Amino acid sequence: MSLRTRIQKTLKDAAPNIDAVIEVPQRPEHGDYATNIAFLLARQNFSAEGGSAPGGSAGGLAKKGASSKQTAEELIKNIDAELFERLDVAGSGFINFFLKKEILHNELADILSKKESYGKSAAKKERMNVEFISANPTGPITLGNGRGAFLGDALVRVLRYAGFAVESDFYVNDAKAGGQVQSLGRAIRGEDDSYPYIETLYLKDNPDVKETLEKLPVEEAGYQLAQIIHKKNEETLKKIGIHIDTFFHEQDLYNDKKIEKIENLFSEKKLTYQKEGAVWLTTSKYGDDKDKVLIRSTGAPTYLLTDLAYHWDKFIRRKFDVVINILGADHHGTVQSFRAALTALEIEKDSFVPIITQTVRFMEHGKERKMSKRKGEFVTFEDLVGEVGTDATRYFFLEKSPDTHMDFDIALAREQSSKNPVYYIQYAHARMSSILREAQSPGDADYALLSEKEELALIKKMAQFPDIIEDTANDYQVHRIPRYAYELAHAFHDFYEKHRVIQENKKLLTARRALIEATQVVLQQTLNILGVTSPEKM
Repeated sequence: MSLRTRIQKTLKDAAPNIDAVIEVPQRPEHGDYATNIAFLLARQNFSAEGGSAPGGSAGGLAKKGASSKQTAEELIKNIDAELFERLDVAGSGFINFFLKKEILHNELADILSKKESYGKSAAKKERMNVEFISANPTGPITLGNGRGAFLGDALVRVLRYAGFAVESDFYVNDAKAGGQVQSLGRAIRGEDDSYPYIETLYLKDNPDVKETLEKLPVEEAGYQLAQIIHKKNEETLKKIGIHIDTFFHEQDLYNDKKIEKIENLFSEKKLTYQKEGAVWLTTSKYGDDKDKVLIRSTGAPTYLLTDLAYHWDKFIRRKFDVVINILGADHHGTVQSFRAALTALEIEKDSFVPIITQTVRFMEHGKERKMSKRKGEFVTFEDLVGEVGTDATRYFFLEKSPDTHMDFDIALAREQSSKNPVYYIQYAHARMSSILREAQSPGDADYALLSEKEELALIKKMAQFPDIIEDTANDYQVHRIPRYAYELAHAFHDFYEKHRVIQENKKLLTARRALIEATQVVLQQTLNILGVTSPEKM
């Protein structure tokens, strides 16, 4: 149970039916944790005369008409002080909690006892699916896929750490009926210039493959080339440390008649109609702005229909409770229609969670760097990783919220100094390793010796790790994890610069060595979730 959870329990004992927000204040003088519970209690307008009010505990906790500050002052009299050195009322009613040193020392002992299990939760029944990248098999994985690639990978990692059963998906758009696959087939014969790079990248060094493909019908040739391209993209993902559990091929939806099945389901529900030679779905009945086409006048299914068949397979056959899709900015306008269509299929629309990533600008020395070239040649995702490294690429993509436009500073990502947050964090880990190699522990640590401000601040920062995991697993805001890694590294550097670990006082050495060991455990787990390495030497 994290320290925040224990404080929440303490507040529940004092005010059973109030769900308070507990946060870590930005300024240490405002406490280790703070809560707005007094504002909520005052709003409930407890009566001092009638026992308990509709939302809380006994009378006298918040008198009728009392201000939030008065309510806070009454409330702290009812809070069990077992955890706290003191409780302060600040401003117009915030309650600030200052933890006892022994509580922090016990947390340190807990970290060293649990080690790699610290912050992990028990297995949950809810099954989750995260789909990300889903690059079209018409060429290398592009820079545009990079942000979603590392976001999806990190999200899978944190959800698993939080106890969820999670599977990752990559949707391969390789349907023979699809326009892009047919364009690939024509490009092999030199009849389509949509993909001018395929000769150089995939066929030039494989003349036998090219000869074989040229003899096939256009659809089959395009499909076979798509498989070759996809296999190369799989190899790229492995190189940069991204694991995918399931590569789901769109063509299988046709082979298994799953698209036809979904069309029939809608027809049986009388949710389709014909207009202008096309088949339309009445998504407007389910919250969409207007109905959408399921089957074009040519007889070809739309992306909406194929995507619905794919998600039907996820929810119904594979039995996922929550499906998370990480999508590019160009998908923003499709979410409403897709949710409406899921509702029509009697799938709870809130079980589908889209995460839209915004565009990225690549900057170098304060100027935008154009990451593309002419004549069908371009800088790929693999090229970027090769230039600045996997660790830096991962961290820089993950440190910003996906719903914001971001500037990727290439020069900073390459820099080997404390200005580079990745270097700064990894150097902290390497420095910890060096200390632990040199500092020999003569016996059991006496944590009570850790009383300096920087020592306690480091423990407090470590103690936030379980809450970081829990919050991210609840709202999928992965960018708080790289921020936490930086803050933890900063707390360590601040401690190290002001206090000696290796010294003649063996008892203090042992205690501080334990502090370093625990910090390294938490930092390693944080970096593992990000997919960033933890070097022992730099």
